[in-house]
Amino acid sequence: VVFFSEPIIEDFGPLARGFDQFGIFKEFISGLDTERSLKLILKPHPRETSQYWNDLILEECFPEEISVHSSKLPTKSLLVQADAVIGITTSVLLEAFLLGIPILSIQVGRTGIVNPVIDEITEPVLCSSELKRRIKLLLQKKQQVKNVNPQFQKLLQSNDSRFLDAIERLVAN
Repeated sequence: VVFFSEPIIEDFGPLARGFDQFGIFKEFISGLDTERSLKLILKPHPRETSQYWNDLILEECFPEEISVHSSKLPTKSLLVQADAVIGITTSVLLEAFLLGIPILSIQVGRTGIVNPVIDEITEPVLCSSELKRRIKLLLQKKQQVKNVNPQFQKLLQSNDSRFLDAIERLVAN
């Protein structure tokens, strides 16, 4: 499972969206079922300070069944390996969705719709009380999905710029 962060505090401050990336990550961890083992990869956004995430991973008391580490691998490499993707409003959720990888958008405390595309492809978790159930459903789906076939890995190259180009063309028309 890969958690893709985004620089919410850096771009908008801690209150504008009703949540920040660190609070959402902690919400996610608190919603995990500790009866099953899980390997969780945290992918900080390139504009975020990786050291803060590394410190958070070292300071947090994760249940022993949950293995957490930060990754500097490119997004495409992580998506190829991912059997589920967690995020907030990142476009990586859309990329994963298009690749058939189960996704979960966590936006507990949201003050308004930020990325309407995410709301179209999945129902974001807006309430802490829903989190455990939705994570359980996601992890059930991940067991049914195989990793991205190596022959499709080239589709992931430059996927972010191709995605933005497509959106710009749609908006221009």
